[in-house]
Amino acid sequence: MEIEGNYFDEKLKQLLNYIKDSNSVESYSKMLTSLKQDHEKVEMAYCLLLEAGLLDLSEKMKVRSKSSKESSIFRDKGNKEFQLKQDLLAVQTYSLSVAFAPANSEELALAYANRSAVTFSLGEYTTCIKDIDRALAGSYPEYLRYKLYERKGKSLKFLRMNKSANDSFQMAQTCLLSSRLDGEKLKSMSLSLSEQVKSCSGTDITIKTVENCMPCLSEGKSNTILSASSLVEIQFSKELGRHLVASADIEPGDVLVIEEPFASVLLPASYNNYCFQCKKRCHALIPCLNCVEVLRLQRVMDVRAHLWMVCVYWQCI
Repeated sequence: MEIEGNYFDEKLKQLLNYIKDSNSVESYSKMLTSLKQDHEKVEMAYCLLLEAGLLDLSEKMKVRSKSSKESSIFRDKGNKEFQLKQDLLAVQTYSLSVAFAPANSEELALAYANRSAVTFSLGEYTTCIKDIDRALAGSYPEYLRYKLYERKGKSLKFLRMNKSANDSFQMAQTCLLSSRLDGEKLKSMSLSLSEQVKSCSGTDITIKTVENCMPCLSEGKSNTILSASSLVEIQFSKELGRHLVASADIEPGDVLVIEEPFASVLLPASYNNYCFQCKKRCHALIPCLNCVEVLRLQRVMDVRAHLWMVCVYWQCI
C-alpha cells in the first residue's frame, strides 16, 4: 500500500475546514464526546468524511486486486506442499489462494476444498467441515462433489456425529453418479461409500467445546492498580522511580496483569493464519470481497454489518 506522506494530514485539514465552514464545531464536539464506544467514534468519523466528500482514496492508494490466475498459482503450490506432507505450509498457501480468488468463482471453491483436505489431515475436523460447506455452497465442480461429501462424512464420524455422517456419505453416493470415474475406480469408490454408510449407526452426539478464553488474575484484582493482580503493588525509589514489586509469593504460571489493547494490528507474516479483526488463530479464514490482504473468521451479519463495511473500507483500499 503506497500513500503520500502528508496525504492524511491534508485530508484532516480539509475535514476541519468543512466542519468550521458549516458552523458545526460545537455540535460535532458534543456528539463525539457523548460516544462511549470506539466503533461509534469510527463510524461518526466515517460519516463525516463521507458527508464532506473526502472518501475518494482510490487515486492515492494501490492494492493488489483479486486474480484467478494468482489464486490458481497458489493452489498449485499448496498442492505440492501437501503432497510433501508440509501441512502447515500448505494451509497458509491455500489461504493465499482463497484470498486472491474472485468472489463466487470456481477458484474460490477449489481453494476452500483443497484447504479442507489439509485441515482434515491436521485433525481439525470442525474447521474442515466449514471449508467443505463453503466450497459446496459455491461453484465447486459437480463431478468432484462426491469427494467433499465423503470427506465431510469422515470428519463428522470423527466428531461422533453418526447420523449426519451417514447423510453425508449418502450424498456422496448420489454425487458419484455425476463423477468422471469409471471402471474399477468407480466400483471401488462405490463399495467404499457403501461400507461407510453401514459403519455409521446411531444418532449424533453433541460434544460441548469451550473456546479459549482470557485467564483470570491470580489471587483476585488489585485494589489500587487497574488490570493487575493483588500479588503486585506499586512502590517508589529514587533509583527506579515508580515500579511494580511482588506483594506476596508468585508461583510459576500466576497471571499478574490482564489488559485489553487499545489498538492492535497484525504483522504481514500473520495475515494468512490470524483473523484480521479479532486476532484469533484459524486455518479456515474467509477473504475480504475487495482486497487480498484482509482475512477474517466470519462476516458480520448483525447490527455491526455497517461497521464491518467501514472497517474493511479503511483496511483494504
